[in-house]
Amino acid sequence: MKKRFRLRTFAGLTTLAALAATVTMILAGGAGAVVAGAGFTTTNIPPDPTNSCFNGPGLVNCNIYAAKSAVWINGGPTNGTSALSDGTYFFVVGVPGGELCGVDDGTDGSALAPPTPCPENNLSDDFDAYTNRTFTVVNHHISTYSGSHDFENGKIRLMPYSDTTNPGGEYFVGICQYTPDDSATPDINELTYPVASSSCKYDNFKIKSGPECTGDCTPTPFGVVSGEKYYDANANGQLDPGEAGIANWPIDFTDGTTPNTQLTDSQGEFSLNLDPAGYTFQEELPNAPTTWMQTGNTVDQTGSNAGAAGESATLNSDKSYTVTVVDGGITTGINFGNLCVGAGGGLTLGFYSNKNGQATVTSADLSFLTGLNLVDAKGIAFNPTSAKSLASWLLSATATNMAYMLSAQLATMELNVRHNLVSASALIYAPGTTSANGNGFATVQSVMDEGNTLLGSAGGNLTVVASALRTQEEAVKTALDHGNNNLNFVQPSAVSCPHAVFPGA
Repeated sequence: MKKRFRLRTFAGLTTLAALAATVTMILAGGAGAVVAGAGFTTTNIPPDPTNSCFNGPGLVNCNIYAAKSAVWINGGPTNGTSALSDGTYFFVVGVPGGELCGVDDGTDGSALAPPTPCPENNLSDDFDAYTNRTFTVVNHHISTYSGSHDFENGKIRLMPYSDTTNPGGEYFVGICQYTPDDSATPDINELTYPVASSSCKYDNFKIKSGPECTGDCTPTPFGVVSGEKYYDANANGQLDPGEAGIANWPIDFTDGTTPNTQLTDSQGEFSLNLDPAGYTFQEELPNAPTTWMQTGNTVDQTGSNAGAAGESATLNSDKSYTVTVVDGGITTGINFGNLCVGAGGGLTLGFYSNKNGQATVTSADLSFLTGLNLVDAKGIAFNPTSAKSLASWLLSATATNMAYMLSAQLATMELNVRHNLVSASALIYAPGTTSANGNGFATVQSVMDEGNTLLGSAGGNLTVVASALRTQEEAVKTALDHGNNNLNFVQPSAVSCPHAVFPGA
């Protein structure tokens, strides 16, 4: 399953604590107990500069910071059920992935305790020992801390710690519970150091790229990319006023290394704050049912804010997009259109061949059909004189002479329209016909007109051998056949479509 992107979506920020699984640990070995509650990073304003939290006021659980110095920890939400339980803890800052230093990773039966050199991903031990990062929690608040880190308002500043090696500027803080030794012989109730990694809770956070700031730390805005997944009711390959969005449709995007997926919101829209890079966007196509079809975009509706140097968006021939994101850039119109096909009221030639169908055929119908370019197996003009003769002609139709089978399907659809069973203006999927648009859709009337014109063209009455004319007649015949069998009508809205099932769902 593709991982969901970690940055803000249209509905808000995806909590990075939910991504703590990116910290690869072997949850075994060592003394300790699982932390009750959760770890939270936050800001401390004052004394921190204003706007140091990029994705919210920063009271609790900020996730994107303007500077390393702006990241603090506290005990969690006031009186919150997810706050830390009472006890003694230490914290460590690291790079997502790999081992922690100062915990028992369970791989070799021994503890990684000082003075063992710390792995690269432990960024705190480059500066101080775990004892300098030890604190106590009382009533869900950090009560005491006596180390050299800044400590104000029940919050501890994580700095100093080294820069992350994560290419996305991401870090994690681990909060681990333990009990300092109070005797030479620890007893079973003591949670001694080093602790097991399962005794820690983790929260990921991100530092917006750029130098450390002082004063007003307003970060450079991310690049914003937005678009819509819409139901293309008129099958024209572009988002038109009044066309409804489709909710919960997966939109895939990648910077060339990491695939990500964003679901559209209740309005069919999506909006992402992204780091500068080149991205490819494309919608996922359902693997069932096959009645869903992609139609858009074939018309480029992308736009961008002026003045964002280097920002660009290109609509590709496969309906994907190539987008260059820059800080502060705004790219819009990354739109994807779909529709589904199904029933539209058609009745088959078999209906008009049976007694019930014959009973509906009027003299006016026979006169109308006589005015068309209908032919029989030998290419001779067919002019029905009765419902019975029409039925016999319909039942005998074969594709040996493609013009004959086209004639039968054309006559059937004309009757469906004349009897108000099918709308002449209804759109059907008619690939290969000259009346179809670039996505292969045309009105019933235009397909019928095309078929009648082909039958009346030179050689169009007898198409037995392979030729371009026979191929074109077959395309029209197939479109009318599917319409008469209620298979290829564009449905009016997504509500009329079956539920789309996507790969991996």
